[in-house]
Amino acid sequence: LTTRDERTTDTRPVATRPLPPDLPDPAEPDIPDLARLARYVFREMRVAEQECPFANPFHDPISFAFHVEVRDGRMSTVHLAWAALRTGEEPRPLQPAPPELTAYAACLAPRLEAVTMDPSPSDGAYQPEYSYPGHPRAQ
Repeated sequence: LTTRDERTTDTRPVATRPLPPDLPDPAEPDIPDLARLARYVFREMRVAEQECPFANPFHDPISFAFHVEVRDGRMSTVHLAWAALRTGEEPRPLQPAPPELTAYAACLAPRLEAVTMDPSPSDGAYQPEYSYPGHPRAQ
C-alpha cells in the first residue's frame, strides 16, 4: 500500500511513515494492550486523513469502535463494531451506522491490516473506541 500524502512529498507506505510529532507513541513501554492497539489505529487514522476523510454528519458527538483481531503482530480483521450518538449521560446506539462512518471504516480497514505492529499487543480481539465532536446547531 503506497499512497501519496498531499501535504508532503512522502511516498512511503502509510504504515511506515514516521509518527506525527503530536501523537502518543504505540511503542511506549509498559502500556496495556488495548492502549497500544488504540495508538496504532489512531496513528493510521491521522496519517490517512486525506485518503480516508471523516466528518461527523450529526450535531451531537459520535462515538464508535472498531472490532480488531490481532494475530502475529498484524491487525488481521478490522471492521466497525458499533456507533452511538452522545446526547447526554447514555450513548444512543445508531442502527445502522451512518453511511459516512461505514465508508470511513471500509477505507481504513486495508490500511490498518497492512500495519506491522512492533511491539505488538497480544493476539486477541479488541474494540478501541474513538469519538468525534458534533456540529453546533445554527442559531
